[in-house]
Amino acid sequence: MFEALIESYGETALAIGGGLAIGAAFGVFARLSRFCMRSAVIETGRHGPGERFAVWLLAVAAAVIAVQGAATQGLIAFDAVRPLTGRGSLSGAAIGGLLFGAGMVLARGCVSRLLVLSAGGNLRAVVTGAIFVSVALATMRGPLAGARDAVAGLKTVEGAANLDLLKTLGLGPSAGIAFGGILLAAALAFGWRRGLGAANAVMGLLIGVLVAAGYLFTTGLNGASFDPQPVQGLSFIAPFANALAMMLGQIATKVDFTIALIPGVALGAFAAALAARDLRIEWFASTAAALRYVAGAMLMGFGGVVATGCSLGNGVSGVAVFSTTALVALAGMWLGALATDALVDRVRQPVAPVPAFVPAE
Repeated sequence: MFEALIESYGETALAIGGGLAIGAAFGVFARLSRFCMRSAVIETGRHGPGERFAVWLLAVAAAVIAVQGAATQGLIAFDAVRPLTGRGSLSGAAIGGLLFGAGMVLARGCVSRLLVLSAGGNLRAVVTGAIFVSVALATMRGPLAGARDAVAGLKTVEGAANLDLLKTLGLGPSAGIAFGGILLAAALAFGWRRGLGAANAVMGLLIGVLVAAGYLFTTGLNGASFDPQPVQGLSFIAPFANALAMMLGQIATKVDFTIALIPGVALGAFAAALAARDLRIEWFASTAAALRYVAGAMLMGFGGVVATGCSLGNGVSGVAVFSTTALVALAGMWLGALATDALVDRVRQPVAPVPAFVPAE
């Protein structure tokens, strides 16, 4: 099928079309469901798992089940998934994850959430996102690359047997599906306890399915392309940094699936905000607040590159393929976010009644 599509439309056009379509769908579902790992972490840390956590966990569960299910049918090529091949950094995942988690609390949103909010008129998110991507590029290709290499080089592992947790444990995709089923049951239980609506539950599941769609689409491109591309789900660290590098003339490359995700998410989120009459201009409340966002953006930019992925790339796409480094990074993000919320925000707030959920800003 992909050979015929490439012959008809060209490889670049097909990759861009797929990125725009999957990105737009993600933008719609993420905006309407208020999907955000930061909100899930804060809700859990302050009041226990509830609606925000349930939506996030539903996305993870759906991604695990769909990706591992596709693998049982030979539809996804795990041997071409970058986090499962070559060399990975456990130290980079752990330290980068901690920094990213702290940053997303300070910036009041992870990378994908900032993109979704920007599309709705939130200028705080626009400025924060610009700082994030500048630091990410400096970490990938600029003056912070040495610090990145130093952190990443502290502890590395190689080979699929060390990078793929299922292989490490001597298990296969069927075990992955079973684990995804456990996550799904837990998410539904938490959501039911806190009154999770059916619409948000479905959108959480669909976000996970979109991660699997990314793997399936890039597997198809990889198999039919004359210039094979990595098989991947959804992530925004490298795409943002590469897009900025292209605009600055630092690298000469073509727009591909990953870069096309960015305008796709923005268009989808804008359409959802417009339909919901939720477009509004927002700015920093004070200079102190602005400095907080700047600090958060810088931590996410450096931490995300060191951890080789954001909360979506590691926390959903990486978990779906049981990437060892992604799981370590996810644990670091949760720990960093919980600690930062406890030390920075909770100490300044009076005790309040338990809300149904913690809204993402």
